[in-house]
Amino acid sequence: MRGWLYLPPDGTPQREACVFFNAHGVEDLCTRHSLACLADRLAQQGHPVLRFDLPGTGDALGEFDQPDLWAQWLAAGVSAVKALKGWSGARQVGALGLRLGGLVAGHVAHALADTPDRLSSLALLAPVLQGKQHVRELKAMGVPGPDDSLDVSDLRWSAPLLASLRQADLTTDAAPPVDRLFLGVAQGGKAMDAFLNGWPARVEVITSPYGDLTAHIGNTVTSQAPTALWDAVSGWWGSGPPDDAVGGVRAAHVADLSGGTFTEHGCLLPAQVPLAAVWTEPVDVHRPPVVVFCNTGRNPHTGWAGGTVTMARQLAREGVASLRVDLAGIGDSLPLPDPPAEILYNDVALPQLAAVFTHVQARVGAQRPLVVVGVCSGGYAAFRQAVVDERVCGLLLANVQRFVWREGMSLEAAMRVNSKSTQAYRRLLFRPDTWARVLRGEVNVRLIAGKFAQSWRNKAARMAQAVWGGIQAGRVRTASSTYPESRRPDTIPGSFALMARRGTHVTVLYSEDDGGRDEFAAYVGLDGRRFLALAGTRLQVVPGADHVLTTPASRDFLMVEIRLLCEKLS
Repeated sequence: MRGWLYLPPDGTPQREACVFFNAHGVEDLCTRHSLACLADRLAQQGHPVLRFDLPGTGDALGEFDQPDLWAQWLAAGVSAVKALKGWSGARQVGALGLRLGGLVAGHVAHALADTPDRLSSLALLAPVLQGKQHVRELKAMGVPGPDDSLDVSDLRWSAPLLASLRQADLTTDAAPPVDRLFLGVAQGGKAMDAFLNGWPARVEVITSPYGDLTAHIGNTVTSQAPTALWDAVSGWWGSGPPDDAVGGVRAAHVADLSGGTFTEHGCLLPAQVPLAAVWTEPVDVHRPPVVVFCNTGRNPHTGWAGGTVTMARQLAREGVASLRVDLAGIGDSLPLPDPPAEILYNDVALPQLAAVFTHVQARVGAQRPLVVVGVCSGGYAAFRQAVVDERVCGLLLANVQRFVWREGMSLEAAMRVNSKSTQAYRRLLFRPDTWARVLRGEVNVRLIAGKFAQSWRNKAARMAQAVWGGIQAGRVRTASSTYPESRRPDTIPGSFALMARRGTHVTVLYSEDDGGRDEFAAYVGLDGRRFLALAGTRLQVVPGADHVLTTPASRDFLMVEIRLLCEKLS
């Protein structure tokens, strides 16, 4: 398993240790960063904390469709409790479980009953109490697959795992054998009543409203931590007795994971704040390029449905090392001390990327070519840094929504405006069902008309610019017009031209209907002609892909383009 250990500061009196059990799937993507912040907060109070990934999830080894995955989860949970107790020397260990992690944590507590490693405290936050109810919710959101499996947001839940979940029930079994329970309640109901009624009087039971659960787990970009709940659970944990038997915290052993053809090493990179990162390296032959994966939006470095993990391990099997890293305020990395209101499409990430590249060169040597991959806002950061950083030899940008971001711009508004490209709307104009939807009032005609108007304005501006450039040719040039617009490094076309002259290979990739295509076309023309005229450039359109390339087919397409860049630099 792979985890992150949070240790109390030197000189802080140590209290009860705690193991975190994450949510799963999209809920994990939404809540991972807020749990990292909560873990750090508890550590500052004196609690050693271990956040870890269960088998087949996150950075852990294994596949999510293994038939005995539920048993592996319980065994890994037991191992995590024992490991934290040994590393920290803690006398008492508790557990915190969020959503499906709560169901796992409750069963781990049962598994540790009557053992020296028995859990002392349990915090369950909007827990899944009945596995069968959770399976019903998954079915409502997912697509049935072969062999009674289920595909939910491109994450496959195998039939054996679903069968195991149906049997897992915290409302019918005896209460988990702990001394204290904290329950973050998102909604009531019969299952919650049955769970609460099953606790003996000797157990201290504290309940607290969760707050807006949907705001926390519903969207990876706009996820908001339940700050009042975090205050309540950290205050509750701090109210427990100090672990007086422990005089200090011992250092944990950092072990590499071995997948046979690759090894993985977790680390914290020095930057404005330590950046959580994972190296994936080949066991045998090492080819020259090194790939750095930037965050896609606020998705952690594991990627949607583990897509980045899968690609990194595939690259390692082919001899290419890679680093997947969380920038500050995303995933496992803590936020900046004074973070901006919006961290995506923000140049505050650029010094962090520069520090990442410095770390890469220090580990593998400056002679190894560096390939940087960024989707959406990760592509924006990768582009902006690559323009000024000659260490970048290969650059892959996918579905970048903005190449220029100005203070005061709204990310939510930008994503809404860029919902589809004008090319997509042109195709829809010829479909009869489109006009039927217009008549029913189901189409935002004003928004679409605005996109077409902006496209025409961009085209007119390019034509006027070309005419004015011709008029200006031969005149005395000022310092600000030394180069034509297409070559000036302070413009987007000029930035691409600068990288081409430097020998940087650049691939731009867009999903077929992605609204960001209009942004790119505004700078280089509808067919990308001004971009493709440069040396080392490539423009690809992915048919049928969504914005963040969640499907296996779209990830395979992305993987092909990464391989091509690596081959050019081998």
